Amino acid sequence: MFYLNKISVDKFNPYIISVRYFNGKVYEEGKVFPERNVYDYELEYIPDGNGTMVFDGVVYPLQGGTTFFRKPHDKNYGIMPYESYLIIFDASGNCRNNSDQFTIGRKRFQPLKEIDIPIPSVTRFFYKEKVESILKCMHMEFMQSNPLKPLLLKSYFYQLINEILLLNSNQKCDCNLNLTPIVQKRIEICIKYINENFKSDIDISKLSLESNISPSHLYRAFKLAIGQSPIQYMLKLRICHAKRLLVQTEKGVKEVSYECGFEDPSYFCKIFKQKTGVTPLFFRETYPLKFL
Repeated sequence: MFYLNKISVDKFNPYIISVRYFNGKVYEEGKVFPERNVYDYELEYIPDGNGTMVFDGVVYPLQGGTTFFRKPHDKNYGIMPYESYLIIFDASGNCRNNSDQFTIGRKRFQPLKEIDIPIPSVTRFFYKEKVESILKCMHMEFMQSNPLKPLLLKSYFYQLINEILLLNSNQKCDCNLNLTPIVQKRIEICIKYINENFKSDIDISKLSLESNISPSHLYRAFKLAIGQSPIQYMLKLRICHAKRLLVQTEKGVKEVSYECGFEDPSYFCKIFKQKTGVTPLFFRETYPLKFL
């Protein structure tokens, strides 16, 4: 593919042209949308659905968590049913200053540039909550009339790109591990078990018994699938629960720590500050309920 020039990492300055939500699940199963040219840079995320995406002649059966990165001149069409979030952006930020760069809705390709960032064409997230939270915030922010909207959208977009790069990096580091459908199902069992028991004492041995995978295989597969280890995932749930208790109740820090599964309140305070940057008491005094 011919590129006009390259966008280095330090010059990657995305401007978000549009953030759209598409509910293709309202269409009858098997409905085929016409093939379309991609005029701008796009990032499309599939929250749910069992349709099909045909991207540059390659057929992709859709599953929740699938993400597509497209460039100008790519071709694409979908077969229902599925839903998606579609982010249309300018990679070098020129749209902000030049209305002619707004190619959305026009038969004009955005200038094609090589982005010197290893964003894969297709990514599959197995742990979807964080990514979907970012996308929902982006979609809501895009609908607002806010002078800071471009800055906020760019901030969310950088978070999204970071999640993609982290997942891709984990997959490259463990390329010999195959996430077969059976292994994926067992990872889902582990996630469900941690979600329901994160306040209890959980270690890799218990998860191994629950999922019927050896501890070493489970650790690698879990990290490959969601970008973090089982213990990191459990700690994240505990800290999220602690945040809610701190602002929604008047329970003391010691009581909150016990209720979140920490046996030592001092250790809880240490982990809480590592993860949030502030102490539990400072968090209670500073962060209003609406940010949870």
